[in-house]
Amino acid sequence: MAKTNHVICIAVPNQPAGLDKALAVIEENNISIEYMYSLNYIIGNKALMVLRLKSDEMERAKIAELLCENEIVMVTQSDINKL
Repeated sequence: MAKTNHVICIAVPNQPAGLDKALAVIEENNISIEYMYSLNYIIGNKALMVLRLKSDEMERAKIAELLCENEIVMVTQSDINKL
């Protein structure tokens, strides 16, 4: 049986430690990463990372809002479809 999970996609600097800022925001807010993987695409100078996040205290929309407030670039399905 197939199951759909809600994930987010973020664009991070395509360089060593490019994911550090996003991971720091996630850790500081006690958000768990269930899993994470990269996509084989680059937008500009940014690598794409897909994350399945979970927080007992925050719903998905709030997590996305928190990342945006911290200047973590969110990538939509429409953005990915254009690649």
